[in-house]
Amino acid sequence: MRRLLAAIAILAALLPTRALADDAAPQPTVINGNYSQTVPLTIGTSGVALFKLDYPSINNFIVRLINETGGVTTLANQIGPWSGTTATGLPAGSYKLAVTGYGPWTVTVWNQAHWQGTPTSATGPFTGSGMDVVTVNLNAGTTVFGLHFGAAGGNYTARLLRDDGSLITVLTNQIGQTSPWAVNVPVLIDTPGTYLVAFDATGPWSLNLLQPS
Repeated sequence: MRRLLAAIAILAALLPTRALADDAAPQPTVINGNYSQTVPLTIGTSGVALFKLDYPSINNFIVRLINETGGVTTLANQIGPWSGTTATGLPAGSYKLAVTGYGPWTVTVWNQAHWQGTPTSATGPFTGSGMDVVTVNLNAGTTVFGLHFGAAGGNYTARLLRDDGSLITVLTNQIGQTSPWAVNVPVLIDTPGTYLVAFDATGPWSLNLLQPS
């Protein structure tokens, strides 16, 4: 009997736990795993979801979000050690996080009910590196997004999102740049408020805003 109970305990420890991005919870959902695992995830409120991904191990780290119909969103496909944050708009419902890894990892999830948009400046500069998300307060009218990427080589993507996670536009999507570069992108903003800029870049980046008064 003791051997049977021990075997059941070991099996339970190996099974993925159900993670709930619950509207009643004051804190984000934190999911810890090890190696390759598929973890059920419930998003309680439709809107933007932020995913902070931490992988201190080496080798490949791939995180895919799978919806109820089998649609797949790739949140990360990196070589560790690595960490980054991304944002996407999601309807409420049941999902699966399919993680491929070769060691311990952590996924932290904020859903629409809990993420805090806390812009620190109306114009910037906002600085970061790799994959990250910044929140910005924008006025109505045409805002010029001044983007600078400081590393040679690699890929550079920046997306402008509404605070519900819906995509307004891709500010830039460059592949295989051979030198640091900058670009100014004008965007017409219909409604003043809080917006998100989601970066996925090789190396450091910065953002300055030229806004209408």
